[in-house]
Amino acid sequence: MGKNITGEKEILLLIEKLDVQGDIQAEKMIQKISKFGVKAVPFLIKAAQDEEYPRIMKWSLLALGTIGDKKGLPVLIKALGHERMTVKFHALGGLARFNNKASAKKVALLLNDESGGVRGRALKTLMTLNNKSVATSILPLFSDPMWYIRQDTCKASEQFKMASAIPLLITLEKSDEKKAVRTAASKALKVLRT
Repeated sequence: MGKNITGEKEILLLIEKLDVQGDIQAEKMIQKISKFGVKAVPFLIKAAQDEEYPRIMKWSLLALGTIGDKKGLPVLIKALGHERMTVKFHALGGLARFNNKASAKKVALLLNDESGGVRGRALKTLMTLNNKSVATSILPLFSDPMWYIRQDTCKASEQFKMASAIPLLITLEKSDEKKAVRTAASKALKVLRT
């Protein structure tokens, strides 16, 4: 019994140490917390919903994804709808680590987010989840104002083997202002035409 209490105290202390800005410090704490496995999940769920500590909140979402226990999944999905961009961003990161293919439909909704960072992270998360049932939801991103999102959309269409993307890829290959996008489109076309 005493051992359990010690574990809980250690988990809570580590979660408190998630109140940091930097990724490196946070990742060290996340690795330590994840060693506790499912025992840490109830505490992380609570921390991931505590608006009073926004840094702890966002890093707890990544920690939940790292542990990958199903009890944490609803919290990660709910956080996708949060008003704060950083919370959405870390929820996407948590879902990518969790690698739950079924969450792809919820992730795809963020491809319309007003933040380019969130749209880009949602796209990368979909690529990680590799759920082809949501592949067509990336098509509007071929005309995204952010060049790096157009570039990643080319890569995603290649990964998802999307023949329907060929006309859009041809357009980007010929006329996108960014060389990186034209190159990605060309590479995707080579793969899709074979």
